[in-house]
Amino acid sequence: MSLTLQLRCRCARLTLGNTIVTARATPGHTMGSTSWSWRACEGRRCKAIVFAASLNPVSTDDYRFSAPTNKAVVAAFARGQAAMRALPCDILITAHADQDGGTSRFLTTPGACRAYASSSQRKLSQRLRQEAR
Repeated sequence: MSLTLQLRCRCARLTLGNTIVTARATPGHTMGSTSWSWRACEGRRCKAIVFAASLNPVSTDDYRFSAPTNKAVVAAFARGQAAMRALPCDILITAHADQDGGTSRFLTTPGACRAYASSSQRKLSQRLRQEAR
């Protein structure tokens, strides 16, 4: 087993046999959130799989994403959403089924990672609008 750091993509790769698992910085619910991606193959059929960290803007009612001190948090969400949107993703596995709009933790919908990132962006925008009232 080997671990190499790829500074170009700001990710770490872990080789397990013939499988390369890549750590991707996807800050969101937690500033240091990491998602993991890899390709799984059966014969000549391969799928890009992503285990996604939480991008859900859930917090206590008194927390304010819109507070000046939380600008870095909102910016981190944007980075995490952009990273998720850019991932090749045939199968999405989320930590919480309710975060990806599905009833299952495993989604095989084309564009599942883009949809997950867009859902996070909508939820954060909605939260920011609510805080502005």
